[in-house]
Amino acid sequence: MYSDDDLVPISALAQYTYCPRRAALLFIEQQWADNVFTMEGRHVHEHAHKTGRKERIPGGYLVRGLLLKSERLGLVGASDVVEFYDNSDTGMRIVVVEYKRGKHKRFGQLEYRVQLCAQVICLEEMLNLRIPSGTLYFAKSKHRFDVVCDDKLRAIVEKATENVRQMLSAHQTPPAEYGRKCRGCSMFDICMPRAVTRRDVKGYIKRMLSDPN
Repeated sequence: MYSDDDLVPISALAQYTYCPRRAALLFIEQQWADNVFTMEGRHVHEHAHKTGRKERIPGGYLVRGLLLKSERLGLVGASDVVEFYDNSDTGMRIVVVEYKRGKHKRFGQLEYRVQLCAQVICLEEMLNLRIPSGTLYFAKSKHRFDVVCDDKLRAIVEKATENVRQMLSAHQTPPAEYGRKCRGCSMFDICMPRAVTRRDVKGYIKRMLSDPN
């Protein structure tokens, strides 16, 4: 049983999986910057994410902004959409849907799957049932992509939760590591990955020591 102070936001798992330093800048240092991608993403979520709103859909209903919590893992957050379908033969079929701004990529985007699976784990615990998969909806391509929440992905979620909790408890921001992901990151100017990476610092010191002036 975790106290409220020890609860890990589900969104922090996605940020940490994408980049631990970005997660720390957001959740420890409380820093944020927008770019065109984050603004588009927020617009997509605002459209989908209206807390507690219930709507009828063919074969069932959906709930927007359903609050989620896992006592076992100490996770808390909210879904974009959860769909509930009536099925007299197999019982209620539940689909957790996470909305994203771009389009599905065959490889990568692990952070999206981690976030979705964490939501599934929370809802399973709340309803005391098994939900085998969830769905990512990509607004740009208007495409749904099913994500199987297998044991491997669930283990990644649990490990990410542990890592984020340790990072928040230590209150330390990891050092920057410049890479391809940095190019489109809205936090680039705050993070300054090129300036503060260990490789660049060592190179700077070496150049200073070798400068005859």
